[in-house]
Amino acid sequence: MSGRVSDISLAQNAIQYLQTNLSDLADVQNQAGSGKKLTKPSDSPVDVGTSLQLRASLARNSQLSTNISDAEGWLGTTASTLGSAVTQLQQVKGLVLQAANGSNDQNARDALANQIDQIRQSLIGLANTQYDNRPLFGGTVAGDTAYDASGNYVGTSASVQRSVAPGVQVQVNVNGDTAFGAPGSDVFTTLAQLSDAIHGNQ
Repeated sequence: MSGRVSDISLAQNAIQYLQTNLSDLADVQNQAGSGKKLTKPSDSPVDVGTSLQLRASLARNSQLSTNISDAEGWLGTTASTLGSAVTQLQQVKGLVLQAANGSNDQNARDALANQIDQIRQSLIGLANTQYDNRPLFGGTVAGDTAYDASGNYVGTSASVQRSVAPGVQVQVNVNGDTAFGAPGSDVFTTLAQLSDAIHGNQ
């Protein structure tokens, strides 16, 4: 009788082991099919916690990477725009030196002043350059321009920042009143005064 009980126990143990192995095999097949080791928290609470932390880190790093690319684009566009503005202001310098020549008649002076007016309008266009549908030099203005058609600053002088690392933010913008001067003494006012002076032979 005891031998029969032992045989039954052995058979039950064998069946239990087979069922366990079949269950483990099914888990492996599910992992291979889904590409996921963990399908529910009870699979491994420690591993699930680690996995969630890794996902959060990946999402944070992805956002930081996007912020860095945006900052680089913003700063690069600003540098390029200011470079173009400097080139045009150098042209104005040459025109002013020509206008200072006392041998110019009124037609010549008017032509020089008109060129300065054209450069002024071009500079207003540069001052309204946009990046990602926002005016580069407008600060946090809600509109799509930093300067109106007359060269008046309509932006909101404020810092635009991007997070580039945990706890680290950098300013990516230059406000118009910094780049082109404070209202009333800005580049556009100065150019208008130069043009009037040349027209009037002053």
